[in-house]
Formats: sequence, structure tokens, C-alpha cells
Amino acid sequence: MQRSPALVSCAALLLLLSGTPTQAQAPMTLEQAMALAKPESFGAAVFSAWWSADGRQILYQTLPAGASAPATYSVAPADGSVRALDAAAAARVDPDERRVDPAGQRVVFVRDGIVLRDLSRDDGVRLTTDAQDRDPRFSADGAQVYFRRGADWWVVPTMARMAPRPLLQLRAELPPPAGRPGSNDAGAVVYLDPQVVIVDSWLSPDGRHALAATTPRGYDAGRVAKMPKYITDSGYPETEDMLPYIGRNPEPPQALWRVEVEGRQAQRVDVTSLAGIGTGVVCVPIPNGRPLPIRPMSAPASTDGSGARDA
Repeated sequence: MQRSPALVSCAALLLLLSGTPTQAQAPMTLEQAMALAKPESFGAAVFSAWWSADGRQILYQTLPAGASAPATYSVAPADGSVRALDAAAAARVDPDERRVDPAGQRVVFVRDGIVLRDLSRDDGVRLTTDAQDRDPRFSADGAQVYFRRGADWWVVPTMARMAPRPLLQLRAELPPPAGRPGSNDAGAVVYLDPQVVIVDSWLSPDGRHALAATTPRGYDAGRVAKMPKYITDSGYPETEDMLPYIGRNPEPPQALWRVEVEGRQAQRVDVTSLAGIGTGVVCVPIPNGRPLPIRPMSAPASTDGSGARDA
């Protein structure tokens, strides 16, 4: 019987391996295992990564071992080459949280104030210098930049070098009586109900309208149970807050206000007409179909036997 050359080769290889003694791997010591468990054994983790505004490079940041400040690197998408950026180059990098104008030619971001940069240039133009300015965005026509300063909305032109001015200042208080200082002020103050607390506000792209969210002033969310602690660093008994019971300490209800920025008028939005607003099920209309019920997780599931699946 003629044997195949491949079969002969495999048999010879198995015979060779069976005759070679295998070396026993030394067990890992406790010191080696503890060294592998340290974060630096896996290298510096990337905690932030984003595309540049012009889409020509990928930027990421890591915190090298022993460093107090993060290191910034750039990656060329074409060949995958990585380049470390020095402090001067990293300071000129556009951050991830930025807004692009409607034409896609300029970006605005926060860096110790509001900075505007043309994508065709490396340097930017500083619009404001106040460190508390945040949340910038372009107007619908791109001629202005809206931003927050504290709880107020401000506006600054993008072309003319003009100082920013207040656009909307919401106040949860009564307007001053006629004849008193500030009663005829032509500023941007809009007064809401003094019995509410302003939580947040959103400005429309054209800057003509705003939406404000408020909660009742003095809302009682219930008390928090305390747990005594007898083993403390001070040696004296102390207490700590416990997790609230299920169904207790609810978040305060919110109300919405529609604000006319130019007219300095605010009107509370009536949400009682929304379908399911009081039952925990809100009907969301979908194209070419019947309304789709969306049930919050806190609402009980349906038991009517219809077999409908909760979304």
C-alpha cells in the first residue's frame, strides 16, 4: 500500500513532538500578580477623544503615569500616524464641545471666555473674557453668538468688535412698582412668578423666544432618614443620609414658561391638554399610524390582556 507523503510528514512531526520534553511554566509570584494589577501596567487610558473641527485629524488625551496635566495627541486618519502636541499646540486645539455656524465655516467654544475661530485660520478671536461665560451657540443667521453668563442670556456680534449685551434676564420676583428705580428700565429683565424657582432656560435659534423651566418655591420633598455611625475618625457618633425609600422624596414638579424676549413678557404653558399627562402614559404620534403609547418605567404595566408591549 502506497502511503501519502503528507501523512508521513504528519506522523514524523508527531513523533518528534512526543519525544521533546515540555518545559513546565513557572507559577506567577504574588509580586508579579500585584504588578500586573496596577493601572500603569496597561498603559495610560484615553479619557477623551474627538475629531478636529475641520475633520483633518483625530485628537485624544491621556494622563501619563506621574504627570499632573493631561497629554494631547493627534492622529492622521490617512496613515494612522500619531503625533504628540506640545503645550503651545495643545492650547490652540479646538475642544470637543463646540458649535459650528450654519455655513460650516466657523466654530465657537469656551476657553476662559467665548472664542470664535474661522476654520481657514489657526488663531481665534476672543469675544468675551469672563470665565463664567458658557454654552455658546450661533444665531440662525450666524451674525451673532448667544451664550450664558450665570443664569442670564447674553449676545455678542460675530463681525463687529462690540461689547456683549444682556439679551434675557429671567427673575422669579415681582416687577418693581411704577415710579421706583428700575421700573422703566429698558433692559432685558423678564419677571416670572415670585413663588417659583428658575431651573433652566433655552433660547430659540433666532433669539426671539425662550422656554424656561421652574419648580415651586419651598417645595417639600420629604425628609431623609439618618443612620447613626459609631465608628468614626472623630471618635464621636455621627450620622449619614440613607437612600430614600421607593416612591418617597420625589423630584419637584416643573412648569414651563414661554418667554417673548423682545416684548419682555412670559406666559405659563398649559400642559394639561397633553394626552396621558396625568396617567403616566403619553401618546406620541407617529407618521401614517395610530399614536404609540410610551409608558415611563415608574408606571405600572398594562393588565388589560391586550398583550401590548410597554416601550
